[in-house]
Amino acid sequence: MFDRLVIEFEFFSDSGKGDGGFVSTFVDQRMVELVFESFLNQVFDKRLNLQSPSVAESVDRTLESNRNPCIDDHCFHCFHNKAKENKSKRLVLRDGTVQKMVSRSKLVQELCELGVVPKPLMVHASLREVGAIEGGGDTLIQALLEVLGARGTMLMVLDADPDKPFDALTTPVDVEDMGVLAELFRNTPGAIVNDHVAARFAALGPQAKELLDPIPLHDYFGPSSIFERFTQLEGSVLRLGADIDTVTLTHYAEYLAQLPEKRRVRRRLLRADIGEQYVESLDDTNGIVDWLEGDYFSQILIDFLNAGNAKTGPVGHCVAELFEARRFVPFAVRWMEKHLR
Repeated sequence: MFDRLVIEFEFFSDSGKGDGGFVSTFVDQRMVELVFESFLNQVFDKRLNLQSPSVAESVDRTLESNRNPCIDDHCFHCFHNKAKENKSKRLVLRDGTVQKMVSRSKLVQELCELGVVPKPLMVHASLREVGAIEGGGDTLIQALLEVLGARGTMLMVLDADPDKPFDALTTPVDVEDMGVLAELFRNTPGAIVNDHVAARFAALGPQAKELLDPIPLHDYFGPSSIFERFTQLEGSVLRLGADIDTVTLTHYAEYLAQLPEKRRVRRRLLRADIGEQYVESLDDTNGIVDWLEGDYFSQILIDFLNAGNAKTGPVGHCVAELFEARRFVPFAVRWMEKHLR
């Protein structure tokens, strides 16, 4: 028997490669029994469904009815590791390794050493790769905002849950595709969100409104887009363990590249206010051309990084990459014009 123990869960998205996250807290024996009973009653697979409201609600009710919740309100949506009351300062990973909890001050120090400065900063992050943080994803956001200061602006791509009618302010982020941090940032006090069904972003800082509006309904990643203004404002891109194919700034380069043909699409999307809306653009799902070698998004970034165009260094438990939009965009344009003809 025991009085207390540290119970630590790891959660996975449906694809098995999403952000997932961790929940870690001190619990007593009865709490262990109740939580496991709740999970076993809801889950019959080897993986937990990150988006399952039934699982979320079941655990939430169990915790609420037996003690003060050990998971903060964000965990209801994404089960990301908040661990705000975890006094152990460690997290046990699925493979048995132990990560030391990283503090906000340590994150601030590492971001400064990497070269993050007060100006527009677009963030792509996997909280799973960043690893154990005291306070979870919100701490990472606050560390980024602290480093950016009063003159810097943080920018993130949000997109939206495609199964819900789109409302710019209320539709959740598709966290399996965009990551948990995007949903946390959307809900950060002071963050503003633009109203575009196919190109939703959030920004926080003095240049947020300048970056987000206006945006064309069609060809929303091309001229007059958020990406164009971000590049003109000498913004930087920060990658924190994100997948290699997630530099969405590459879409802007697709519009600038001079190619014989580019694939275009017309999509029917659903808004909560007006119903159906049709949007035309270059194909930002399957690519503007078929490249026989595979995914050109990934290869462009690989070649860009191999050419020494980014600063790298530790942030949390991942190797971060920081680079200038004005350097990346022309590199991507030249790459496409050479390889995609």
